[in-house]
Amino acid sequence: MPDVEQVALIDTLPLEPGRDVLFTVEGGAAAPQANVLDADFRAVTPEFFATMRIPLRRGRRFSTSDSAENEAVAVINQAMARRFFPHEDPMGQRIWIGKPMGPEWTEPTPREIVGVVEDIHGESLAGAPVPTIYVPYAQRPIVRAYFIIRTRQNPRAALPEIRKAMQEVDPDLPLAELKTMKEVISASLIDWRFRSILLAAFGAVAVAIAAIRIYGVMSYSVAQRTHEIGMRMALGACRRDVLRMVVGQGVKLTLAGVAIGLAGAAALTRLLAGLLFGV
Repeated sequence: MPDVEQVALIDTLPLEPGRDVLFTVEGGAAAPQANVLDADFRAVTPEFFATMRIPLRRGRRFSTSDSAENEAVAVINQAMARRFFPHEDPMGQRIWIGKPMGPEWTEPTPREIVGVVEDIHGESLAGAPVPTIYVPYAQRPIVRAYFIIRTRQNPRAALPEIRKAMQEVDPDLPLAELKTMKEVISASLIDWRFRSILLAAFGAVAVAIAAIRIYGVMSYSVAQRTHEIGMRMALGACRRDVLRMVVGQGVKLTLAGVAIGLAGAAALTRLLAGLLFGV
């Protein structure tokens, strides 16, 4: 398709829960403080990093030569390099995926780390990037997979052509779901969006209740001082003087409330920071 720039394959989309795997490092090169060696695991085709615009920091990306017949390799992210190889060069290290999990989970041979890529939010925008191991899809094929397609036009506009092209290749290929990365991100934020809407609704109700109660207090106060206001006007006070007296009292109450509210907001900042990300 002329409007398609790049296509890649991955077993689990970014911002969706991946699979955790345990591994060992040959020669004991991993950091001693990392008692449990576990990382997120994703099988990708060589085009994945370019399609998702994930920069390469060291070494190389996967290539078509990383097939099932050739040496097993892996690419890790910077979070994994920092956590498990803080004082070692991860390049050239050999990791054995699944070995702590038992023989049925252990891969036939260890994998050599051939590259380090930039971190991405693999499971959630709220948390820090987790250690991640990428392996070539050709060396670890998965039954269920996603095509990641980068287009030059609006992704939604390209969906009918994408569906038609894939059906021409294999009419029996089931296309379970077609969605844009924007929709994937939006789906990952449902819980956070619900919390935000809930907090905003509570805040709006609180403001409305506060306004009604302030009005009631001021109305009651003015009603209590009706005789006083009448005497002041009889002695020469004008409408402006009476308004200044009543509004001044209200402003004092308002300033006191604002001061208490600001102090409470400062105290609750840490709590609110736990309900947001990127702050």
